[in-house]
Amino acid sequence: MRIIFAMVCFHIVFLACCVLGAVNSSSRILGIFPTPSISHQLVFCSLMENLAKRGHHVVTMTPNPKIYKEKIPTLTKIDVEEISYTEWNKKFDFIKIHESDTTPTELIRLFYTVMSSIIEMQMNTPAMQKLLNDPSERFDLCFFEALAPHINPIKDRFNCSLILISSLSGSLQDFDSFGNPSNPVLYPDFTALYLGDLDFWQRLHLTYLDIRYRFMYYFQLVPLLDNNAKKMFGESVRSVDKIQKEADMLFLNVHPLLGGIRPTVPGIVYMGSMHIRPIKPLPSDLQKILDDAKNGVVYLSLGSNVKSAQLSQVKINAFLEAFKELPYTVLWKWENETLPGKPANVHISKWLPQQDVLAHPNIKAFITQGGQQSMEEAIHHKVPLIGMPFLGDQDLNVRKMVKFGIGTDMNLYTLSKEIIVNSIKKVVEDPSYRENISKLSNLLTDQPQTSMERAVWWTEYVLRHKGAKHLRAPGTKVPAYQYFLLDIIAFVLVCAVVAIYIIVKISCEIHKRFIRKPDKPKKS
Repeated sequence: MRIIFAMVCFHIVFLACCVLGAVNSSSRILGIFPTPSISHQLVFCSLMENLAKRGHHVVTMTPNPKIYKEKIPTLTKIDVEEISYTEWNKKFDFIKIHESDTTPTELIRLFYTVMSSIIEMQMNTPAMQKLLNDPSERFDLCFFEALAPHINPIKDRFNCSLILISSLSGSLQDFDSFGNPSNPVLYPDFTALYLGDLDFWQRLHLTYLDIRYRFMYYFQLVPLLDNNAKKMFGESVRSVDKIQKEADMLFLNVHPLLGGIRPTVPGIVYMGSMHIRPIKPLPSDLQKILDDAKNGVVYLSLGSNVKSAQLSQVKINAFLEAFKELPYTVLWKWENETLPGKPANVHISKWLPQQDVLAHPNIKAFITQGGQQSMEEAIHHKVPLIGMPFLGDQDLNVRKMVKFGIGTDMNLYTLSKEIIVNSIKKVVEDPSYRENISKLSNLLTDQPQTSMERAVWWTEYVLRHKGAKHLRAPGTKVPAYQYFLLDIIAFVLVCAVVAIYIIVKISCEIHKRFIRKPDKPKKS
């Protein structure tokens, strides 16, 4: 009888745990990721798929539905690919933007302006209109792309918890929203122009850029975003910046060592390489090319936004002449069907499975535009880098490659056959680059959890506790003049001026009465 009773109790406890687990895993999650850039979307896709596999009901709006390879019953995709990329490609030619010397601040203003029109079109699609206007629809948690504060009022529509997620490091306004310590010299923005030990003028310049950026964002862009939000969601919506400051957590897909070491409040969680996946077999023709490369392979890809085929003919010829002179096989992500003048050792393809390519032992070097995801993939697979930045955070990423000794850099303006040849030989023939990137890879992967495990745990933490307001820093509740102690500094300065004035007046009076000798009488 005791054995039977024990078995009955065990089954009751087991069923209770299953029921509780089912309740916990039945949360409804909405992910909205508007930016039409596949490198960004890969990060979001990985997290959404993993959450759906754990039993959560996930609805995601994405411009890249095809990257969701797995069929998961609890995952619903809202496809906004066509309208998103049509507008994106029409407004952004990244090579021309680079050649026009557009400043980081001007590029950010352009980005938010273009994204305003893209997001408005995305929100007006039938699928999104049905989602937003269905009174029976509910969500326990929203994931919003941190680069798109335009969509923040959707949080109020569903009255749910909010996690912001960035495929890069955080921007100034992201850190501000969580009350994170801010210093333009110690913790510069990811668009900063300098890295390492700074002289006085560089520190002055960074401070100026920090102030200029904040003025531009809070006094120019936030009103633009608020007006855009009112057009999409109604006149009664709250300011996107105010909603941003109520977010429960911020996920950054970057390792602190690469994103910049800084103190962070508990609501900001570094992930890093969340999009790294297990290696898959290569297509047979590509496998043969890599296997047969006796002298090794140089892999060239400028990412999903910068198109190699749009480079000037002078730059393309410089690459072709350099590759012809080198003994290595070259694998080039090239967006056109043909490449006139292509040497026999160069193989082109419109698309390449980058992570699987980098994992091949014959890859000797990776020529990249310096995107965050590309850099992390190369570090993970221990492939030395040659960075040729174009815009955004790419310039700073390439500077980090040089600083860590895991790669070298090239400048598009000064690019020539000689520079390309010397850069490739430098990283391939000098073993220190391979050794340094191997050490850095070991540092980044030596963690108690994988990035995905950490992201899933914190997501379910927010779900379990219906938010994470208790982790927010007090800096979010005080105005800027109090946060930067401007009123205290002003008070101290006024007191000091008054004290100095009183001391000077008293000194003058003492001098006049007791110290100064009386004037001698004039002789008659």
